[in-house]
Amino acid sequence: FFVRRQAIFAGLGLVAMLVLSRIDYRLYRRYAVHILVLTLLILVMMAFVGRWFLRGARSSVQPVEIAKVGAMIYIAVWLASKGIEIRNLSLGMIPFALLLGGIAGLIVAQPDFSTAVLLVATATAMFFVAGADMKQLLIAFLFGGVALVLVALTARYRFERIDLWLASPFSDVLGRGFQPVQSLVALNRGGWLGVGLGQSQQKFTLYAPHTDGMFAIIGEEFGFIGAVGVVALYGLWTWRGLRMARRVADPFGMLLAVGLVSWVAFQAML
Repeated sequence: FFVRRQAIFAGLGLVAMLVLSRIDYRLYRRYAVHILVLTLLILVMMAFVGRWFLRGARSSVQPVEIAKVGAMIYIAVWLASKGIEIRNLSLGMIPFALLLGGIAGLIVAQPDFSTAVLLVATATAMFFVAGADMKQLLIAFLFGGVALVLVALTARYRFERIDLWLASPFSDVLGRGFQPVQSLVALNRGGWLGVGLGQSQQKFTLYAPHTDGMFAIIGEEFGFIGAVGVVALYGLWTWRGLRMARRVADPFGMLLAVGLVSWVAFQAML
């Protein structure tokens, strides 16, 4: 089932990549407002119906992934249009914070706290590359950090995750700590070289081993070497993406490239 589903999505992804690679990215700048409106419509709709679309027992689609790209396109256009004004508090940072806060708030309402955190981190990286100074970044980290903590504490399940992380998952091995502990067991079983492809035992214990537990299973089957290989591939991908961003002539293209690369890099880190 999973091989077939992954093959279908990989095929769709390759077709989409081929089509999008033929489109001049500057076209997105012309339709940035339309893209923002469509993005907001998607987020408002998902805030009412939830983050999942066509959700089944073993398959689902999250429209917020498309909305994230739309948000990054508009943010890149907005930051590029500001130029040196980005360093001005009233013209740069405050409008940027309101724009980002509004979009992130709609994502939290789904509820999807982790995606909202990723969007804020990505947009902050774009804000920094666009020319923000360190004083602005310190203010952003201070107020943004306080806001994220307050949002995290408003939902019990989010607070429990943070509390478990601070206390250690080993404080509740059979309860809240079951998933992270079993993930650590998988990594420990893998040793240096792993138990071999398809030989994982933890895939029968972990919840969603094909998604949430994927890295742990890779570490079990391919060992420390395989786990480091995954991290190295993400590092190589990030380096090449930022290298491309440096070569882009116009600010919009550069910021959009930084945003797309940061999105994947931060998601991998999280």
